[in-house]
Amino acid sequence: MYQFTAGRPECRPADELVYREDDPSSSLYYIEVGAVRIYRLLPDGRRYILSFHCAGEWFGLEGGERRAAFAEAICDLHLISYSLSNMRILSIDLMDLAMKEVSAARDRQLAMVCQSAICRVAAFIIEMAARTGVQNFELFMSRRDIADYLGLTTESVARSFTGLTARRAIRMDGLTHRSIHVLSPERLNAVTTAARGSKTLTGRHS
Repeated sequence: MYQFTAGRPECRPADELVYREDDPSSSLYYIEVGAVRIYRLLPDGRRYILSFHCAGEWFGLEGGERRAAFAEAICDLHLISYSLSNMRILSIDLMDLAMKEVSAARDRQLAMVCQSAICRVAAFIIEMAARTGVQNFELFMSRRDIADYLGLTTESVARSFTGLTARRAIRMDGLTHRSIHVLSPERLNAVTTAARGSKTLTGRHS
């Protein structure tokens, strides 16, 4: 267990950076409200999203002294910044945090094994359901974010959500269709059979 001095509250509006690639990795962050995307920029300028983090989660743990990616607010963000150089008050298990990061990266790799867009999106929904612990949840990221996370186009992501809805695997609600209801875990899992070792959901058909 590591201990940190009292953190410093910070706020960021949507799309503002928390830190940049190559900044000193001197702080760890806890999200109170909002969500963050962690990404890298490819040589051709395209964005490659590595992970998402939402309220109640930590981010910013690095293996080196410099940041390897950008961290950006997805929406209005309230977070607490803790300096890694002063460890005294707040206790946190950094090994557990690191293992969660590894697990999240593994889930993403399983999604990328899928050859088809609809398979990748289905695996992503399974990942989000497992992460939230419920089968009805609100997506805090846009279709473009999901596309950059799964290596797809925005159009392919939109068609995949429509396809999963047509299969009665999910239902989408809300003006922006960000409210996801998993109607049939079995149908959703069936779409991901191309991803060997993919996580599965359990439940009954709705």
